[in-house]
Amino acid sequence: MTATAAQTHVRRGSSWQLGRLAMGLLAVTVLSGIALVPLYSPSQPLASLEAIESGIRWAWLARALHWVSASGLLVITLAHVVEVLLIRADQRLSRAQWWRALCLAPVVVLAMLSGFVLQGTADASAALAIWRAVVTSTPAIGPSLARLTLGLTASDLSTVAIHHCATFTLVIVLLSADHARRLVADSRALILTALATLCVAALITVPLGPPEAPTDGTLLLGPWYLLGLQGALRLWPVAVGWFAPLLMLAPLAALPGSDAKRRRWMLLSTLALTLGYLGLSVHLLMVATGWAQ
Repeated sequence: MTATAAQTHVRRGSSWQLGRLAMGLLAVTVLSGIALVPLYSPSQPLASLEAIESGIRWAWLARALHWVSASGLLVITLAHVVEVLLIRADQRLSRAQWWRALCLAPVVVLAMLSGFVLQGTADASAALAIWRAVVTSTPAIGPSLARLTLGLTASDLSTVAIHHCATFTLVIVLLSADHARRLVADSRALILTALATLCVAALITVPLGPPEAPTDGTLLLGPWYLLGLQGALRLWPVAVGWFAPLLMLAPLAALPGSDAKRRRWMLLSTLALTLGYLGLSVHLLMVATGWAQ
């Protein structure tokens, strides 16, 4: 085997393993979510959360498993996108396949955000209000889209719960269908992934915000994967909430059919935007801890 062939084989093997890991995490996320459905009531989110955390035996572990596997799915999905770009595997995909793959991470974020707001805590309520404002600011269809995705009122979480349990899950499964045909999570991959996430879930405490908004001016932080967007919303108009994600996706969406020079500029643009997002995240954490204003 030549050096080039060996390198290609290693790269494909690495990509294969990341793909199987992602599919395994998706399976664990869905199964643990199904286990939580009977324990949660959208009309009583805090009471449901308290019952899950302390009132129902082992329910806390199911919630921790759901959170860990979902977070792992997002991280592995992003890592897989980076890997695909590094080994130029995107050039072997059709435009439609690449766009479907590219949409996976944003939909996973939306699914996780909907799960975050279902907690009914103070930070969850604040996140829901910001989410509604961002969606409402969408040109032409904003108010209608907000009602469709988030319901009529902030006190009614039924619509969000339906999208979290059904809509986003179905969309993720459909978007990953191309991968699933090649990287079906067999029993070994699923068992190993479940055991690994179960061990992590048993050892950590899932973050849980305060039931009431603090009165001392303490900054409420949103989910870890949206800290950069929260930081941007502190500096710019609410429309940045939908414009910034589109701006970050645009260079990657334009990659199919690009020549080497254009590809380099698209990737450098994505890198610059990513570093800016991380910078906003760090700045927000510094503000929250009193290191910055």
